[in-house]
Amino acid sequence: DGGFHPGVPGAMVREAATRLPDLQQARVYSALRVDWGSMRFSRSTVQEMVEAFRHYSTRVFRAGRWVEVGFRGLPRYDFGPPYGRITCSPMWLEELSALPEAVPALRDTGFYVSGFNPVMDNLVLPLIVLGTRLGRWLDKPMGHLLEWGLARSRPPFGVALVLDGRSADGAALRLRLDHEDAYVLTAIPPVACLLQYLDEARPGLWHQAQYVETGRFFADMGDMGLPLQVEGPAQVSA
Repeated sequence: DGGFHPGVPGAMVREAATRLPDLQQARVYSALRVDWGSMRFSRSTVQEMVEAFRHYSTRVFRAGRWVEVGFRGLPRYDFGPPYGRITCSPMWLEELSALPEAVPALRDTGFYVSGFNPVMDNLVLPLIVLGTRLGRWLDKPMGHLLEWGLARSRPPFGVALVLDGRSADGAALRLRLDHEDAYVLTAIPPVACLLQYLDEARPGLWHQAQYVETGRFFADMGDMGLPLQVEGPAQVSA
């Protein structure tokens, strides 16, 4: 279960814990700006995407427990240029489930994604998630709605993955990966994971984010043209 997401957010939290003692909060935000409108999807692909939304979960880790937070009060995260402030939706990734045990001080974590465009993120996505809950008889119209929303994509295109971390004493840390081509950010992480697997294959079934030794993982990604940008730790006000 690897690639960009899932695959990297959980590893970023684990890496942050090595850089910021007593990591208490670690939220990962994704700006995924792809030129969806230039793509042509088969009917089966559209239905697979609709099916994925049927199992969409807004679970995050808050105050030391997993909770479904829904689509109310969605955070607007400032990714900086060229993306600016974007509304992000919480999105559950199975790789996150192991983080509270791996990082004992952690009280708040989650993955927040902005994966399409303002029309999709603010209007179409919540409608599709609701529609899939009402029954499969809505799958076809939800598919048409999905295609319509994807066609609204506009520049700038690219992808960014940012972790904002904070310790109990107010120290802050930011980790960032970005690239103009989303497929590069999708391809490089599993290659970096495989380099470790080929050196020492461990038995069992793993998520990429849990398998890797994060220091080498991000170093190898940097060698392949996807460097991890680090800001902090720095003291911030509560």
